[in-house]
Amino acid sequence: MKEKPGEVLLEFVGGGSFPVQYETSYMNNTYYIRYRSGYLTIEQNDTIEVFEQALCKDSMDGLWTDEETNVYLMLIAKAILENTLSTLRLPNIEETPIHEFYKRGQWPKYVVVDCKMDHEHNDKCPVKAIPSKELDEVSYNRIRQFNEDCRGRHSDK
Repeated sequence: MKEKPGEVLLEFVGGGSFPVQYETSYMNNTYYIRYRSGYLTIEQNDTIEVFEQALCKDSMDGLWTDEETNVYLMLIAKAILENTLSTLRLPNIEETPIHEFYKRGQWPKYVVVDCKMDHEHNDKCPVKAIPSKELDEVSYNRIRQFNEDCRGRHSDK
């Protein structure tokens, strides 16, 4: 299977950090992806751990940048579709910047206010989820700086 960089292969739901958690389904199977303490694990159907790999030497690491998220979820999706999770080898965190999928993509998704009214926005205003690749540069740079600050605090220990 030859995929294009950034192409959506499977739909994932989830996100977050400390831990990063995503779920996807394919062919009557559910996959739970979790990244915590520098390790990525994948469970199938809530019972069988089908994959585990250390991605970072820092045992406090538990977040992915938007670009790292795109690399990992694209490679995991490909392995699920090709039934090759048992032989999957992911790049470690330091290797991701040279990967062809290292760019903003469909994940993570961010919830943003989608209110057209001119007033102080509150929890009654409509919201929508947009993929990382559609975020404006100011919002994206704030998120990126926050992630770098978090990762910096943990790597100093």
